[in-house]
Amino acid sequence: MNRVFICKGCKRKVIRKKWPKRKYCSLQCFHNSEKQKGNPFYGKKHTKAFREKLSNLAKRRMQDPKKNVFFKDGRYSSRRLIRQEANGICQECYNGLTGIITFLDIHHKNLNENDDRLENLIALCPNCHRITHLKKAKRI
Repeated sequence: MNRVFICKGCKRKVIRKKWPKRKYCSLQCFHNSEKQKGNPFYGKKHTKAFREKLSNLAKRRMQDPKKNVFFKDGRYSSRRLIRQEANGICQECYNGLTGIITFLDIHHKNLNENDDRLENLIALCPNCHRITHLKKAKRI
């Protein structure tokens, strides 16, 4: 049984045999209409000066994550910043390879792994990180 419906994206009449609840004529039409839904700037024209201003604002946020509006919610960003500030040196034993920041573990001082405030995070070498957790486990 053929079914006639009007595509929500392109507003054309479409005849289909299968899928009686279908609302779009194709995946491309579906994706195009979904793009328009969530973006308030979709289809609007901006001046070159305004686009440049937005671009510069985004670049500044990337350069200084502390000024980034979304920084405090960004788990990856806060961990990366703590590692960069430590500069590859463990904050407990002060050993490490200066400039090589990837080997450092990030430890939560209050043991709440969801508390990613900068004052709660510290960069430790893997050895000190294990020792710190073992000491806290023995106290409990």
